[in-house]
Amino acid sequence: MAYTSDWQNDVFVSYAQVDDQPLSGAHDGWVGSLVDALKVLLGQCLGRTDALAVWRDVQLPGHAPLTPEILARVRSSATLLIVLSEGYLASEWCGREYREFLALAGGDTRRLFVVERTPIERHRRPHELGDLLGYPFWVRDRRDGRARTLGVPIPTPAEPEYYHRLGRLALELASELQRLKAMTQQHVELR
Repeated sequence: MAYTSDWQNDVFVSYAQVDDQPLSGAHDGWVGSLVDALKVLLGQCLGRTDALAVWRDVQLPGHAPLTPEILARVRSSATLLIVLSEGYLASEWCGREYREFLALAGGDTRRLFVVERTPIERHRRPHELGDLLGYPFWVRDRRDGRARTLGVPIPTPAEPEYYHRLGRLALELASELQRLKAMTQQHVELR
């Protein structure tokens, strides 16, 4: 059961599979680690982890048809969390997911959260995502200016900036889920 009762999923995670392949020595991939930690923080923000439904496609059984199941999950989600990267831009499926979500959300970008796994110039982003500030999970090296993704191969306490950014994402996502839940309750009371 979802925290937001009008939807089956509170959060649908849209990402490229290439961004979740574990590196040597890591148990989970980058996206899996992010989502697991985000669930904990969201649960703390909302007061209950068991009442939170976060979905990403690793949960699909091997015999399920890919397109119908994923699109049904997108359509039944309160918010969309995009993990933006080169892999995301290259994926036709990822594009279908966010376009389907935005169409159903009536273009309401408040329900859309963009995690930048890597820096993507604004002009290269999908038009619908261009104006969103997003949540950069990367930093530029002070010595050579190159971008480095935080939390690779796994997040560690030695990298507090990863957790700072994750905390901000969790607070703002929880706030949106609370807003959506309040809207649902308001509609029920008006009936």
